[in-house]
Amino acid sequence: MKKRLLAVGLASVFAAGTAAAQNLTVYGLVDGGYLLNKGTDGTNTQSQGTVGGVQSANGSGTLSGSRLGFRATEDLGGGTRLTLVLENGVNFTSPVDQKTVAAATATPATNGQQILSANTRAAYVDVAFATSGSVRIGTQDSIQKLITDSYDVGGCTSLTGACNFYQGILPTTRPGDAVIYTAPELAPGLGVKLGYYLSGNASSQTIVSNGSTSAFSLEYKIGGLSAALAQEKTTNMYRAVTYAIFDSYYDINATNAAGLVKTTGQAINFAYDMGGGVKFTWINASNQDSNATTSASKVKLASNTAGAMYSVGPNTFRANLTRGKVLRGDVSSDVKTSGYQLIATHDLSKRTNLYFAMGQSYYDVRDNTTDAKLTQTAVGLRHSF
Repeated sequence: MKKRLLAVGLASVFAAGTAAAQNLTVYGLVDGGYLLNKGTDGTNTQSQGTVGGVQSANGSGTLSGSRLGFRATEDLGGGTRLTLVLENGVNFTSPVDQKTVAAATATPATNGQQILSANTRAAYVDVAFATSGSVRIGTQDSIQKLITDSYDVGGCTSLTGACNFYQGILPTTRPGDAVIYTAPELAPGLGVKLGYYLSGNASSQTIVSNGSTSAFSLEYKIGGLSAALAQEKTTNMYRAVTYAIFDSYYDINATNAAGLVKTTGQAINFAYDMGGGVKFTWINASNQDSNATTSASKVKLASNTAGAMYSVGPNTFRANLTRGKVLRGDVSSDVKTSGYQLIATHDLSKRTNLYFAMGQSYYDVRDNTTDAKLTQTAVGLRHSF
């Protein structure tokens, strides 16, 4: 109800601004098609098909979360510009059990639930100054997500096999109460962002009310080469949420009396655009807690994702290969992770394309025969407006 009232209120404000300045933009994206999930825990196998793609707080879809947004802009004079954004992810399909760690015995949800449910993707005010950068306040993508997603050739799709590994490692992805400052270019090709968040992800609230996150990023671009470092330090993070995909194997939350830890997440990214439609990328993401009760209970996650993209005419081909691990204390590797993505798109117009995509995630658990594998195959169509 609160979200509904907020949406109506902001829409009214935007409408009033439009009447005065004609500066309101309505935009959106619809990703629809067919997705086949096949999961196994080493003993049992479950297959589940769904029309519309993966359901998430991003909105339903396989390559992109379906969404509806409103953007209002106003020139305040002196080179200062105000932007207000309200964007909701839209789930227009029936929910289906699509756990990252495949539970072969899981029962799919009943069809018909939560049709057209909406989740907040963005709700912020942005003030851009003529010569001193910009400040954005509200629900928005975290600095690590902003930077790292831009180095993913797949664009951090909902498809398993790449983004689910490195984004699952990062402390926050879409904080609900955040302030991000983007500095003006400090030198040719050098960009800096600074951030401070008072809450966790808007959809799950993974940080308690007295928690906070400080963040920064450095990015340098020269010719076809670009590199970026993004780091976030978070206090009072719920470990059970952070490491939820591994909770089937380890009662990680019980290793800390309060279930809360300090975490440091870091992403190092590289990209090289060779021209001629060819691009290569690399993403290294890591996260570890720093105040577990014993060294044996400390948890560290890491992943490396290599990507390649080739565009020719209306066709684009993308591939990601991921390798990672979960370390606990002095154990060499509690869980080894691996995955891949293969994506092909064909542009029907500037705003509409067809796609075929396949991804796989694999979890190799040390001293445990219950390894897990999830494979997804999808065909669909995307349209933006």
